[in-house]
Amino acid sequence: MGYEPPFSTAVGDGARSPLAHPRWGIAWSNTDGISHTALIQNALLKCTFALTLEACVVYGYERVLEEWASLQESQPQDVSPRLAEWVDGQLVNIAKGIVLAEEDLRRAQAERHGPPYPGEAKC
Repeated sequence: MGYEPPFSTAVGDGARSPLAHPRWGIAWSNTDGISHTALIQNALLKCTFALTLEACVVYGYERVLEEWASLQESQPQDVSPRLAEWVDGQLVNIAKGIVLAEEDLRRAQAERHGPPYPGEAKC
């Protein structure tokens, strides 16, 4: 899922993440020094849809999936079955939203510019 939203606040190494902002409540005393991995995993443990979605916008869906798998493997005591069910559900819904957004983008491009690929029929 390679969708990169135009409003992305993606951060590179060394840059302060929007997830470190105090409003999210997942980076306590060292908001500039906390690792991106810790921020993503803390966001997943907090288990709110807005925070999980923000992590996906900032770091990309695939990276969040990787951190979720890593968290479940490295800290199983922190991931209850109920938490796993909720986070998995959030990630499924985000994936569905990405697919729908990609379809809408392709449709809008086709309407504006014709078929995106030679020989492809316009819908």
